[in-house]
Amino acid sequence: MLFKKDNQSNLPVGECYAREPNVNVRRVVERLLRVVPQERLEGLGGVILCDTEKFKEHYGDNEKVTAARYIQIKDDSESPWIEICVDWYIGGFPKWVLKFSAVTDLMISWPFYHEVGHHIVRKDGNNDENTEKTAEEWRKKFQKHYMLRYHFIFSFLALITLFPFRKRLEKMCGYQKSGKT
Repeated sequence: MLFKKDNQSNLPVGECYAREPNVNVRRVVERLLRVVPQERLEGLGGVILCDTEKFKEHYGDNEKVTAARYIQIKDDSESPWIEICVDWYIGGFPKWVLKFSAVTDLMISWPFYHEVGHHIVRKDGNNDENTEKTAEEWRKKFQKHYMLRYHFIFSFLALITLFPFRKRLEKMCGYQKSGKT
């Protein structure tokens, strides 16, 4: 079974902010972990949630700030971990919008599940040129399952609202259908 019911993970989630976000992001990540099978998280050291200011303070100005990343030490001296600068994903939203857990779950699940996908790819030993594509496939799989399971009404309403505009949205996002059937 790919998804276990209410999987309780022991994955540590750390937070380091210069300014506290308007949302309990740790709780969001703990909810998102529910749909990831524990065996897929084996070997992952944890998740670090920060903001851009603390990221720069920790790494210095020479390190490029990234919104989210999977970090694996080359000599395997430490377990890999995931870092997410949460202000990149929820910083632009008004407080009232962030009160809807479906919105915060969706915004944080995007980078979180993508980086979990990188962990799965590396753990399975698939370090080829399709790493980004495979991590994105894992993101879509976990995100779809989570949103349909825990935010079905929100997902349904978003689908009916956006369906008439799908062609315009696909064009705006640069999506092109492949010729495969």
